[in-house]
Amino acid sequence: MQFDTSSIPAGTTVASANLRMYVSAVGSSTTNTKSIWANAINESWVEGTGNNANKTCPTATAGTSWNYRTNCTNWSFIHPPYTAQAWTTMPSMPTARYGHAVVAVNNKIYAIGGMNGSTYFNKVEEYDPATNVWTTKTSMSTPRALLAAAVVNGKIYVIGGKNATTSLNLNEVYDPATDTWATKAAMSTARNGLAAAVVNNKIYAIGGASGILLSSSPLTTNAEYDPATNNWAARAAMTTARTNLTAASANGNIYAFGGWSGSVSLNKNEEYNPVTDSWAGRRNLPAVADSISSATLGSKIYLIGGYSGIAINLSLIHI
Repeated sequence: MQFDTSSIPAGTTVASANLRMYVSAVGSSTTNTKSIWANAINESWVEGTGNNANKTCPTATAGTSWNYRTNCTNWSFIHPPYTAQAWTTMPSMPTARYGHAVVAVNNKIYAIGGMNGSTYFNKVEEYDPATNVWTTKTSMSTPRALLAAAVVNGKIYVIGGKNATTSLNLNEVYDPATDTWATKAAMSTARNGLAAAVVNNKIYAIGGASGILLSSSPLTTNAEYDPATNNWAARAAMTTARTNLTAASANGNIYAFGGWSGSVSLNKNEEYNPVTDSWAGRRNLPAVADSISSATLGSKIYLIGGYSGIAINLSLIHI
């Protein structure tokens, strides 16, 4: 049996997870009792040509598996699914802003804080992809921008940031289930432009700057917050001081990307191992950039957008 890839554009890579097919041992060469499973991961399979006279072909539903035993041994081709990459415009946030934090909880996305010109926001707006609708939720107690946010056990922890006059060490937690906020233990170092990532239900607040100007000296600070005990602990510092970086976790490690040195954008990529409390350099970004957005999907980290003198449409995947 073969995979027919003629429908896939040249140069396109189809993830191996989308080509999973399991063929069991042949039970009888005369009765064709070989079981075949084609796993439709996110998309459907298209059946190829073959001896299908004595069976009804099942419909593969995205995200499900199916099997059929009779006369499946003579299939000649399975066509792997392919969908071209594309962006779709969705409804805009009710409040135009930048320097806000974005996280997801229970299939809903929360945009928190931020600024627009000289105005700092404490707004919380929830986007539900299922209904394609934005909803305004209970605001934070303190307006702030260039803050960090992370999710542990269904709650959103919002850390640091700045207002018009100073950096902040605030730590507030938002519970989407009750639409309420509570104040938690503050960081030891007030900072803005920091990044946050979660490993094993602990939050790591990384980098940032204590000053509020772009020319302010950035930090290498790495602090671990445990929501279970409401305590902070100092951890090994990054090698490179930077603010306006992004961080994401994958496979139990944290990756810190890009950032601002106080004078230039950076292409740094450093990996933090919480178990050994150590940092290691990894392959740098192909472009210098700060203020990047990041998201983890499976074991891949997606880096989107950013700034390097001018706004750029950086679109990278780190594996």
